[in-house]
Amino acid sequence: TKQLINTQEAERKRIAGELHDSLGQKLLIIKNKLLSEMKAQKDNSRLNELSGLTSDTLQEVRNISYNLHPYQLEQLGLTKAIESILKSVSDAGNIKFRADIDKIDSVFHQQSEINIYRVIQECMNNILKHSSASEVDISIKKKDNILSIHVFDNGKGFISEDHQNIKEGRGIGLMGISERVKLLDGKFDIESSYGKGTRIQIDIPYPSLS
Repeated sequence: TKQLINTQEAERKRIAGELHDSLGQKLLIIKNKLLSEMKAQKDNSRLNELSGLTSDTLQEVRNISYNLHPYQLEQLGLTKAIESILKSVSDAGNIKFRADIDKIDSVFHQQSEINIYRVIQECMNNILKHSSASEVDISIKKKDNILSIHVFDNGKGFISEDHQNIKEGRGIGLMGISERVKLLDGKFDIESSYGKGTRIQIDIPYPSLS
């Protein structure tokens, strides 16, 4: 599993780089040429439409590239990268966040930081796609050599016939979270019931990972 996840991350980084450096740059060139043509022509409604479409496509490429490989994680650190996820999800889903996040930069080695980032990212994606929540509480705290991640949403929740399957991450898009937490030697628990939201608790020891 570790080798598979590492291979996936390496491939994501490669594709993200190609999107940014190749497709992104070509779209930027097209946009600049359209802007030049718009300045030269009086009736430029069609060019204006094409320019807007190009700008939207360029932003989509940047978003896909960032989701594939979080450059902000390398440039600004894990704490800021997580805060960026929360802002993005809040803006996309009109969700109110209450966040209490310790600074956790340089606590873990690079591969562990990527796994923690992906865990948070997948938690937020599940909330955005499935929960219909309006409020989310998230805390990421360091205590007694344990990184404690607690996420609660007030969404519709879900019912599982086998609670153990949920804890192990089977179904509802939670397999990736479960596998990454295992790689981090952590513990993963989830509680959810219909109409009462979903609560996730993840505890990750960090001395052994540093």
